Amino acid sequence: MYAQLSSICLLATIALLSGCATGNQERMLREGKTQLTAEQIFQSVSGNTLHLKAIDFNARVHFLDSGRMAGRSSGNSHDTGTWDVNSDNQLCLKFDTWYYGDERCYSMVETGADIYALFTSNGARAYTATAAEGDPEKLATAGRKKDKAYLRAKMADGRPKAGGGSAAAETEPAPAQPPRVIPSPPPSPEEVRHTLAYMAKNCPNCNLAGADLKGVDLITANLAGANLAGADLSRANLRRANLAGANLAGAILVNANLLEANLANCNMSNADLSGASLIKANLTGAMTEGVRLEGAQLDGVVGLGRQR
Repeated sequence: MYAQLSSICLLATIALLSGCATGNQERMLREGKTQLTAEQIFQSVSGNTLHLKAIDFNARVHFLDSGRMAGRSSGNSHDTGTWDVNSDNQLCLKFDTWYYGDERCYSMVETGADIYALFTSNGARAYTATAAEGDPEKLATAGRKKDKAYLRAKMADGRPKAGGGSAAAETEPAPAQPPRVIPSPPPSPEEVRHTLAYMAKNCPNCNLAGADLKGVDLITANLAGANLAGADLSRANLRRANLAGANLAGAILVNANLLEANLANCNMSNADLSGASLIKANLTGAMTEGVRLEGAQLDGVVGLGRQR
């Protein structure tokens, strides 16, 4: 029943996690880190390049002064898009292809020299960003889409009008436009997933019930006491992870790597570990009623079969 998670479940999960994630941002500010204002964000990124890294995203993005941006991922895929700064002191990114072209806005906290942490509107950490001056990798030349130039107004300004004079001389200056306010949309399922995967690296006692963590690299992760009931961890790499006392009731761990993982005192009732590697895992005191172990590798496992 947990094989497919709906977008509603994903958004509900991120809402449950927002307190933990916000604490991370608030802790940085308490430690003296600086959250950038809109003007500081503009000065930091305009004309410069950010190396954005997350659990499932690694790309360098150059921000042109025109509001365009061009990026190249670690897998050598290219994309372009637009950027802006909104009245909530957030950097807003809208790639043409990446993240399905959805616009996402992030607050920026300076954590070191030219190093920033980017947070979503609900306080979840999305990226680590390292800034470089200018465009050292020529990303704008390689990936920028050429904007069309519209010439009618310019040509009309220089044309003499009937009765003498030029159009330019008789044209009233355009009134100043107020700053554009960009509303912050809710996070997409893809953003929720990579935020969850990033947080799960070190999230003891977190509420991750029903989370989609399929195939995530969680080697040596600290999830002691976490609520992972119904979570989908199929094919996840949990080698040497600390899951002591975690709630894995009904969780899907099909083909997961749990080699040498600490599962002591876990609630594993009705969990599906078919095909999982439990070699040298510690299940001392774990509740294993109804657990599925078809095809699982159990060499050297400790405490299997003891139920509470």
